[in-house]
Amino acid sequence: MNTLETKAYAVFYGRFVEDKEEGIYLDGIYYGGMGSQDEAETITRRCVNEVKGGIIVPRSFPIDANQTLPDCIALVRRRFHDIEREMIDIEDMGDKKRK
Repeated sequence: MNTLETKAYAVFYGRFVEDKEEGIYLDGIYYGGMGSQDEAETITRRCVNEVKGGIIVPRSFPIDANQTLPDCIALVRRRFHDIEREMIDIEDMGDKKRK
């Protein structure tokens, strides 16, 4: 069994944009970095504090030694698209309350 002494985490962040006509949408998914859990937390904070424009939502993902890069990317995309749907649902609920 292949185990890592220190588990690695990859940090990705989604940039969400709020547009008056189109509402909120996921503008892009970006790679922030990789490291131990502590390093991933530092990278996450750096993404929030240093990346400009839009709403920045960082997430860290544990990396499994058996995981392929395409599998990891597919997981990241699904998670951020789930977040986008949740944000749209919340926005829609707010619109209904204002009417």
